[in-house]
Amino acid sequence: MNRNVMLALLSVWLAIPVGGCSYVVVRDANVLAAEITIGEANGIESARYLLSFAGYLSQQGLRAQCLKVAELGLVLHHRAPWHAAMQRKLAGFGPDPGPPPEVPAVETICGPAEKPPDPPVNPSSLQLGCGCSS
Repeated sequence: MNRNVMLALLSVWLAIPVGGCSYVVVRDANVLAAEITIGEANGIESARYLLSFAGYLSQQGLRAQCLKVAELGLVLHHRAPWHAAMQRKLAGFGPDPGPPPEVPAVETICGPAEKPPDPPVNPSSLQLGCGCSS
């Protein structure tokens, strides 16, 4: 093969990995806005179901399970709108939503942790307060 042809083929072969093919995805702004809105609505709806279930678990005395469900429900409820606003900002069609909102403690749903029972009292360790001998 001719040296010039070899150099031309080599330069094309080397140019593909270096230059690559430009692959750009252009998304319609209306479709993206709809997807963000649907995602936000799904998050809020899911939070509603999770928090309702956490309340049920709390009423049944299943605190450990309630804590797990309530944590996810509270995060979804309080942060889904913020995440949607941040997606809008990053897409270029919304203002900066600022810092994420605080998520309340799960005790607001599941109640405070129960106080452990007092240890049993050993009668021989009691001291009489009257100064009497026993």
